[in-house]
Amino acid sequence: MKFDRDFNPGTNNTYQEVNIGHVENYVPNATTVISYGSGERSRTTSPRPKDEVEKANILKTIIGYVNRLSPCIAGKWADRYEDVWTEILGLDIVSESVYDAGKQQGTVFNRDLVANIINYLNSRGFYTDYNSSHFAELLCDKDDYRGKDHPVRKALRYGPSEEIAARLDRFFENYLLFHSK
Repeated sequence: MKFDRDFNPGTNNTYQEVNIGHVENYVPNATTVISYGSGERSRTTSPRPKDEVEKANILKTIIGYVNRLSPCIAGKWADRYEDVWTEILGLDIVSESVYDAGKQQGTVFNRDLVANIINYLNSRGFYTDYNSSHFAELLCDKDDYRGKDHPVRKALRYGPSEEIAARLDRFFENYLLFHSK
């Protein structure tokens, strides 16, 4: 079939020319593609992009999650705690992976990355009496029987990757420069 490429398809309409030898089903917005090309079956999955409403809901969930640590927040950070977290979660290097839970069960966000950032914030004096077992108990749901043995405990022992830590260092240099009291 031949298209006349000079026509206007209209608002929010597109045209596509696809040349494929044999097609069982053509679904241009598919997130999983199974290819039988050379006799081997391969599977490709592209991550579903999260829309802004879904990201905003996940952001609220993360803020609620880290607010469970409110008894341990150092006094000088108490009034800015949520604002700092919101700005950290908005950093490009953090936001590209924090909204993906991966294989972690019982969460809609990357709980391990959040725990690594909590560890980093502890090094910045955000928390008093930092203890990974105690923090794991505070972070886990009340009906979670694992308490201090929750899987997040291991992640609370380590800081984020070097790239994220370097970006957080730059963030805090600027933050403290403009928000010093």
